[in-house]
Amino acid sequence: STMYQNGQTNGNFKSQQINALPYILAKKNQKIKYKLNSQDLVDDPNSVKDLGVLISNDLSARAHCNYIAKKALRVVNLILRSFFSGNITLLTRAYKTFA
Repeated sequence: STMYQNGQTNGNFKSQQINALPYILAKKNQKIKYKLNSQDLVDDPNSVKDLGVLISNDLSARAHCNYIAKKALRVVNLILRSFFSGNITLLTRAYKTFA
């Protein structure tokens, strides 16, 4: 494979640098185990981040939605702590500016 050839010409891949998200085969109900140089790549993670998107092992968007919601709450809490105003217009403008 291309990945194997790159490893041979450019140096060795380290199993700690590669993430693989195992999934369950529907008919056989077993997980696929990925190996590199006879070593398992992952310990069975629940989700993997790729290009800024969290992909869970059941391929649902739940983990990514939770991550985005927590990130938005952190921004909102930072804005609310920074501005001592109850003016909704000011807070909305601050959110649109900083978020």
